[in-house]
Amino acid sequence: MITIERARIRDLDDITAFERTLFSTEQDRFSRHTPALAAQLALADDAFEVMQNYFRRLIYSRYGLLLVARDKDLPVGFLAAYLKKNIPIFSAEWLCEVTDLYVLPGYRGRGIGTLLVEEVAEWSRKKGAATLALRVLPSNAGAMEFYRKTGFSIFFIDMRRELER
Repeated sequence: MITIERARIRDLDDITAFERTLFSTEQDRFSRHTPALAAQLALADDAFEVMQNYFRRLIYSRYGLLLVARDKDLPVGFLAAYLKKNIPIFSAEWLCEVTDLYVLPGYRGRGIGTLLVEEVAEWSRKKGAATLALRVLPSNAGAMEFYRKTGFSIFFIDMRRELER
């Protein structure tokens, strides 16, 4: 049986390992999607230490949420999110930014990602947020389809240009 719960400090190593896997996949996508930016998007030497510190802050922050999906005691996925002030021109004051969502490949297609998204949506509503937001690479068709099925739609498109040095 799959359960979704708030992550604890003891989960940080597993979540960071998931993040390593997620980023290695994303780095491949960066290289294919925008080769000119791939070098700029290379991870810093201390990237996973920084990420683990970010996850630790989410555990302790009233504005952050770090969820872990478990199959019995085995962590099989996670979601990281935080509340932030919305762009001031919009009437909704708060939104929740989902920064990471990962489910082990062998557990995909079982509704675990949807459970994680619904859990963060409920938490966000209780905290007063009106919107869930996230970023996904256009080349990540599987993620785009998953997010559409869970109620997300395209709002802004983030564009980048490499600057010569």
